[in-house]
Amino acid sequence: MNARVVLLIFLFLIGCAPTHYRSFRHPTYGQVEFEKDFYECARQNRAYAAASKYAHGVFSGSAGNGQTYREVDYGKMDRCLASLGWRPAD
Repeated sequence: MNARVVLLIFLFLIGCAPTHYRSFRHPTYGQVEFEKDFYECARQNRAYAAASKYAHGVFSGSAGNGQTYREVDYGKMDRCLASLGWRPAD
């Protein structure tokens, strides 16, 4: 294989890696604590979307079957996680 192809594949795979978070306030906290805080921050930063709105590539609003979708404000959610001590570890 050509070295350029290998380099491109390597860079692609690195770019697709998920972000891992680490608590700098509580170094012993792990994935369970992160998921609990993540869920709570997402719950606190949801807002009802206008019906028939298409945002961020996801339909939101009323599905016509009585269900209402709510969008998460990811900027606020990230600030919430940061306020709890979570920072990207990578």
